[in-house]
Amino acid sequence: MNALPSSRPGLDYEQSFKANLANERTRDAYDAIHRPGAQQLGQAGALLLSLAGPGPLVPARIPGAAGISGRELIARLGVGGLTGMGVQTAVDAAARRNTDWQDAVGAALGGAVGAAFPGLDPAKAGAVGSALTTAAQDLLHGRPVSLSDMGRSAMAGRVAAAAAGAAGRRGSAALPRREKGRLGETLGGIRSAINHMERAPGRPTLPVTGAKRGTVVDGVTHDAARFFEDKFGEHARLRPNQTKAQTEYGPNYLIYHFLPHDVGEFLGGLLGTSAGQVPRRRPGN
Repeated sequence: MNALPSSRPGLDYEQSFKANLANERTRDAYDAIHRPGAQQLGQAGALLLSLAGPGPLVPARIPGAAGISGRELIARLGVGGLTGMGVQTAVDAAARRNTDWQDAVGAALGGAVGAAFPGLDPAKAGAVGSALTTAAQDLLHGRPVSLSDMGRSAMAGRVAAAAAGAAGRRGSAALPRREKGRLGETLGGIRSAINHMERAPGRPTLPVTGAKRGTVVDGVTHDAARFFEDKFGEHARLRPNQTKAQTEYGPNYLIYHFLPHDVGEFLGGLLGTSAGQVPRRRPGN
């Protein structure tokens, strides 16, 4: 903003921006020597600010819907870690530098932790993952942890995760009803596969006591021991025969209820925990 007015005659915008940036970095260096306490307090405040504020409201799921399992949590950690490592490699390639193992491991750790809290606001998950990536990379390189870098990365992670999360929520919520059903079935198939309950082809009819036609399930395991009902959307509800099947078959009748919030959380968490790697200035760069 300081570079917008023509405060430096003879300099174009880019030259004025670079001059102002150099002045800000000089002031940072001066404050580090003469006002270290105030500077660190401000940096800590920036880090806390990235975690402040309420997140989007999460609608209630269908009563009795299956919660996240241990296998699913491990899968989330793995996907988050691989995404963090992949983005780190891409950012380094764009900057024409090699990715060393310290940066790769730090990015994987931050990505995994950012994905480790199901139900957390994507913006906050992105901030936590990005800040942890920065701190882990500093520690693994034997450098002191920089609160300034952590705050900058956390804010970048929050902004990116909030945008990706909102896009995921709104985009999935706007899908036609049939597409929502297909999305729910696809996500349900992924969850059952992660839990080592692969589905057999077809959609059989499950008999229900007191019902003439029973209920057509979305999936069944190969041994016909578990049945699956996949739902997507804030207003999804069980039909009468599905409610009866839930009561009759108990834990063998698994309901996977997905919300637009889940899509936003997945996209926001992955992109947010990686976005903090982009604005960081590493030593020697």
